[in-house]
Amino acid sequence: MSSINNYGYEPNSSQIIYQNLDSTDQQSLKNLIAELTMEVRALKTEVKELKEENKINLLKLTEEVIAVKLEKRGKPSESQSPQFDQLPFYHKKDLDDFEAQLLQKPELFEKFKLYIKKTGGEASTPFLRAAIRRIFSGELAMSFSWRGTADKPSAEKCLVTTIIKNICHEMFQVDEKAVRSTLQKHFVYANERVKKRRLPLSENKLMF
Repeated sequence: MSSINNYGYEPNSSQIIYQNLDSTDQQSLKNLIAELTMEVRALKTEVKELKEENKINLLKLTEEVIAVKLEKRGKPSESQSPQFDQLPFYHKKDLDDFEAQLLQKPELFEKFKLYIKKTGGEASTPFLRAAIRRIFSGELAMSFSWRGTADKPSAEKCLVTTIIKNICHEMFQVDEKAVRSTLQKHFVYANERVKKRRLPLSENKLMF
């Protein structure tokens, strides 16, 4: 007489365990396994959510690092552009005086355009972020709003902002709306960046 094992069937471990238990113990074990399964699924969901959050934080940090590196790489030496040593500006008066000089001195205007072009960047977004940081420090950006308000002047109407936008259009195929959106964020989040920079390192550290 053929046995069931002749057909290649082997009971799995759970079946063997259940066979050695009475009905009450079997039910308890099944309940335990069900609870453990639910907990494992919940843990997997939590881990997935944490990974997504860390990806977002890592992306933000990477963007900040890229912007800083581009800024440093593209900055001319002092012998090449001593008139730009004071950048970025921390006071509105200094920015106003500089813009007045740009209008009065065509040679300075052309040198400034070259200075901005040397910011670098393989795409419009990192270029714009690095370029605007070379002019507006976080502290100065806090005293501006993009469109302007009753209390703050418009960053969009500044001559240096217009120059940066025009150069971006020369270097990259990008629409005006995208350019404005990228530059606007520098002013919208200026307060947050300055506060974050002033925090002790232990409080400002990203956890991965």
